[in-house]
Amino acid sequence: MPHGAPIDLALEAALSAPGGPPTGRYSHDLASGRWDWSDEVYAMYGFEPGEVVPTTALILAHEHPDDPVRVDDLVEQVRRTGGTFGTVHRIDDARGRTRVLTTVGLGRRDTTGEVVEMVGYVVDVTAAQHRVAQEAATRSIRESARRRAAIEQAKGMLMAVCGLDEESAFARLRRASNLANVPLRDVAAWLVGWFARPGPLADALTDAAVEQFLAAPVPPGGARRDG
Repeated sequence: MPHGAPIDLALEAALSAPGGPPTGRYSHDLASGRWDWSDEVYAMYGFEPGEVVPTTALILAHEHPDDPVRVDDLVEQVRRTGGTFGTVHRIDDARGRTRVLTTVGLGRRDTTGEVVEMVGYVVDVTAAQHRVAQEAATRSIRESARRRAAIEQAKGMLMAVCGLDEESAFARLRRASNLANVPLRDVAAWLVGWFARPGPLADALTDAAVEQFLAAPVPPGGARRDG
């Protein structure tokens, strides 16, 4: 790619779209070691534009200690190949905040074919990462609540039908789970489904019938898959 040519007009347009995550440009002269940052990149690192001189050492100082990505490794990769790269990594900015950045770029060659510059974009995806984490946590909480509800409901049914106390009802569910090698939450849900199945319930509501079901529990409407 000739020196000074755009990286990718479609990519640039997508990254600069209104409402998108904060996005900045950078360039790195491989001969002089000079870095140029747009105002957005300064902000990502917790600085005012022009407050510091961006250097490889400065970038390395802000890299998150638990991340394997190192900017000097990327620079060396581009110097060797001139190819494109993309990585997601964390930094600790000048204010002590951890940010998650996506960095993409490529090497630019001069007229002789030598790689002389690394150019690209930095996208601050911290907010998106937090949103994904919060959504995952919410799903986990809801699923946990759903599973607990099934266990509590199954215990209540065993207490009512078999005349058990709460501890004994839970012990019976746990024993069935161990014998069948099926998670307890599944055994509980299957038992609830078994009680709720269509048809007359009078014959089913006996201790013996419940014990028979728990000896080989299956999901409502079909045989279970082992494992």
